[in-house]
Amino acid sequence: QIIPVLKARWPAASSTLSRSARHCAEASLLVDGFAEEQLSDVTPGGVLPIVGGEAAENSKIRVRRWLEISGADVPNEVHLQRILDEVIGGRGDATPLVRWRGRDGVEIRVRRFQGALHLEMGKNDQSNYPYLVEWDLQRPVSLLGTSEKLEVRHVSGRGIRADLVDGKTVTIRSRVGGEKCYPPGSRQRRTLKNLLREHSVPPWKRDNIPLLFVGEDLAQVVGYFVCEPYMAHDSEAGLLIEAIYQEKL
Repeated sequence: QIIPVLKARWPAASSTLSRSARHCAEASLLVDGFAEEQLSDVTPGGVLPIVGGEAAENSKIRVRRWLEISGADVPNEVHLQRILDEVIGGRGDATPLVRWRGRDGVEIRVRRFQGALHLEMGKNDQSNYPYLVEWDLQRPVSLLGTSEKLEVRHVSGRGIRADLVDGKTVTIRSRVGGEKCYPPGSRQRRTLKNLLREHSVPPWKRDNIPLLFVGEDLAQVVGYFVCEPYMAHDSEAGLLIEAIYQEKL
């Protein structure tokens, strides 16, 4: 009923609307093309490098697309502008944070660390730590307060030497401070605190990394490295332990 009235009042309305729709579609394609080109090296859930001096509109396009490919709900304009002003535009030595809730109520967090944006989704797990869970290595074990579980794969020449855990008590623990181990290729025992810094682990993640202990020895910092005395080499039987994201049903 509206279109006939518009045509009667403004005869050129139909062609004008069609032209406007066509222009919008073309602009959308250009935006999508720009986003795809800029994010060609970015993986879902990976970090988004900050581009110094980038135009605000281009930053918004890149941030929106980064969130989309990572499975996060894009925030409203207020939160998006805060990401530009507070996270991207904040002090270089700070770790600013912007958070919002997605459509399903999941909390989404964006921070900056070492020149890139970092994305987290789900509960802020720090309230669930410290913890200690005994593990028989026979079946996956869920990590408390997270959407991850640890799984074991039997491999050769990688992971933890299988014979070194036979008959030993294996536990998964959170970091409490004071932990030490021999990093890969080193004969010098180092503090975990310094090793995590050298591996560029963001400060807010350092207390949440699952640590695998054999007896009272730190054997693996899951997701980063196996400590030297427990590393499998050459054709030695190994246990590859990985943190796997588990979908919520």
